[in-house]
Amino acid sequence: MLKIQAVKENSPAERAGLRSGDVVLSVGPDSVRDVIDFMFHADGDRIRVGARRGASPFSVRLQRDGEGLFGVSFMPLRPRTCPNKCVFCFVDQLPAGLRPTLYVKDEDYRFSFLHGSYITMTNLSRSDLDRIIRQRLSPLYVSVHSTEPRLRARMLGLSGTADVLPKLEALRQGGIEVHAQVVVCPELNDGAALRKTVHDLASLFPCVKSVAVVPVGLTRHRRGLPRLKGLGRPDAVRLLGALEAWQAAFQGRLGTRFVFAADEMYLLGGHEVPGKSQYEDFAQVENGVGLVRLLLEEAGRLKSRIRRRARGRPAAVLTGKLAEPVLRTALGGEGIRVVGVRNKLLGASVTVVGLLAGRDILRAMRELRPEEVAVVSEECLNPDGLFLDDTTPRELEEVSGHDMIIEGLRYGKSGSGRSGKAERGEVHAFQ
Repeated sequence: MLKIQAVKENSPAERAGLRSGDVVLSVGPDSVRDVIDFMFHADGDRIRVGARRGASPFSVRLQRDGEGLFGVSFMPLRPRTCPNKCVFCFVDQLPAGLRPTLYVKDEDYRFSFLHGSYITMTNLSRSDLDRIIRQRLSPLYVSVHSTEPRLRARMLGLSGTADVLPKLEALRQGGIEVHAQVVVCPELNDGAALRKTVHDLASLFPCVKSVAVVPVGLTRHRRGLPRLKGLGRPDAVRLLGALEAWQAAFQGRLGTRFVFAADEMYLLGGHEVPGKSQYEDFAQVENGVGLVRLLLEEAGRLKSRIRRRARGRPAAVLTGKLAEPVLRTALGGEGIRVVGVRNKLLGASVTVVGLLAGRDILRAMRELRPEEVAVVSEECLNPDGLFLDDTTPRELEEVSGHDMIIEGLRYGKSGSGRSGKAERGEVHAFQ
């Protein structure tokens, strides 16, 4: 059911008589199930929309007067949930009492297209594949982890096999682009297994446009879960050496580096992050691939913005422990200092800023100098302005006695296809 959430004032939809609460049933002769169907069928300048208000059906004509969905916004999609029991699933490692939405395991190709969410495709039916191809839902973002069917099944917590290559081949034949990721678990899917995965995916280029290699994230809340080893400095150094060799080979053969390491791996390994050109089009920036490089490129402007917003007061940039040295070099000095915040909620091994809860930030704010203003990354907050533990910046300000500046590095990415333009939101600095 496609229910209208709001209608913009003086928009084509309002002028035609559509209201909040109306249910859209069809566009022209085609029935619609969700916003993607609407986007796909409503790509003309004039459309007829069938709708229902209460029990009464009616129809209207809409005349486009700009970009967008004729001035309507729809109720959020309800995501399909994930059928897997991944050995590294971050949701299973969360303590109780956090934002309720954090416990939702989504596995929905529509969210992959619209928002860049990663899916394993294990719940993808033949009709789903047909729809993806027919409506050009491209690009998609796919969690591969391994192309060896038994190993992949083991990682996804499934019995038997989980062969991803046939579905990727179907997407290739349908002209759909894919950005893939591999969450690396040492002694499980690294080494020869990772080499096979990366080269199998490269054989599907240009359908598979890029591969991000991301270190597994382990919290201190893993009681009853499979034993896994976290990525240490020697592991990161070894992986970066392999990835750099593969990049050189792919650059000569495919014209792209194709496989990219998450920023965490460079910081863990003590390596300098690559230059801007080496990230090519930053296709996986929302996956933490290239954020640090963007921060370094924009550091001057970011520092100026922080100083302006601090209004003459000294500022303390609160960040994760992993990026603390890099940010101290990039942003520190002239009234700005960088403070690494230990993640007590999830554990010391979780070192990225986006997983700092309000209570961890509050603890750091209480230790600031009386005159300092706290600077916190937008990545710590959801679109409703809530930290992981449902606290708000205002609450932290009141309890700590310090003002807070929410700041970040915006870098929009989008995917597009026949069904329109799918904005993938923003990504932020202070990683």
